[in-house]
Amino acid sequence: MPPIHCPARAVAAGTKVVAEQVQNIECDSLQCLGGKAVLSAAMQSSSAIGTPMHDTPIASPVPFPGPRPDRAG
Repeated sequence: MPPIHCPARAVAAGTKVVAEQVQNIECDSLQCLGGKAVLSAAMQSSSAIGTPMHDTPIASPVPFPGPRPDRAG
């Protein structure tokens, strides 16, 4: 398998591995089946992957205090 350099490809590969492992779990209870359904639904959602933190613009690195009133000197 070639090295994975793209984050989207890495996530897709990881999701595929987890999905295969979840499918291999044998369930005999409603709780187990429900858990598998929740995991499957969570893996189908791609909204969890957003803009990386370092690409998000920063409004202001530090909060600035308000201006001092004239009477404060």
